[in-house]
Amino acid sequence: MIKFTINFFLQRMTFNKLLLKKCIMGKRLSYFYIVLFCLIFTIQPVTAENIRPFGGLEWNDSFIDVVGKIHKIDGLEEIELIIGYESIDIKDISDKNSLLNKLIELSKKYIPSLSVLFEPSKPESEYTIQERIRIDLLNRGTLKKYKGKNGVEKRYIPVNYQLYASPVNILDVPFGITVDFVMRPGIDIVSPEKVLNEQYINISFPLVIAGVRLYSTSESIKDKIKEINNTIVRQYKHFEDLSPLTYLSPNQETGSFRGFVVDEEGGQVKINANIWQYSINYRNDSYPFQLENVYRKHLDEIESKNNSEDKDIDSD
Repeated sequence: MIKFTINFFLQRMTFNKLLLKKCIMGKRLSYFYIVLFCLIFTIQPVTAENIRPFGGLEWNDSFIDVVGKIHKIDGLEEIELIIGYESIDIKDISDKNSLLNKLIELSKKYIPSLSVLFEPSKPESEYTIQERIRIDLLNRGTLKKYKGKNGVEKRYIPVNYQLYASPVNILDVPFGITVDFVMRPGIDIVSPEKVLNEQYINISFPLVIAGVRLYSTSESIKDKIKEINNTIVRQYKHFEDLSPLTYLSPNQETGSFRGFVVDEEGGQVKINANIWQYSINYRNDSYPFQLENVYRKHLDEIESKNNSEDKDIDSD
């Protein structure tokens, strides 16, 4: 009976089938949670609408697409690229080559040892011991390798980049917007044109949107909080009929608001607000997960091809 129930739901699911199978086979979920998981994500929507991030962004936008759309927001005074505590201004930059240079420049600020890769080439015998150590460390751990679409070896820096811009005015309340990016080599298989590549040192940036956050601590929140709340409720109210996880119940007296909205494709919005701060978080783990599966399949195909070629050589 349990196997029949799981298989029945798996046939209907349109979201994260592989993730569920992995959980089941690894015995990480009890039967109760498996059924709950299936119930949530097999609800058929009455609308084709899915949750999209703020600013006209799409989950499958490239890094260049995101920067271009952010630049179109009126009234911005700052746009920055960020890694950890390091940042670099890109307010007046949107073309592909300049953004690639800024990504490299920021990466070198965050990981100073990367600079050795950009120094003029010279015979290996002329490298100092310190330079050899730095290059060896970069090749061993700092830089990660992956196979491109044609099986060519490529490298990326395994850090999370952010794009920050402000102010974004929502009903006269200034917000800051942060776009979080993660590295997913699968995007280089699906849409290689979306990946920025530094050819000289063979470093690529397979960047994918992981989340978008709007945040404000403006004093004007207390005067506008109920109006912002009502706008959000109107926009997402119909999702309450699509998923039992969705809830939108702002406090009509104080304006405090904790809300959560989810769609069938893995998109979600979390709202956390009071008169001192307002936070709206958009996430979608489905697309990055799909790209992980694409890349795993890509590696399997390469391995299968190599094995086939080896057999052909042996037969000769």
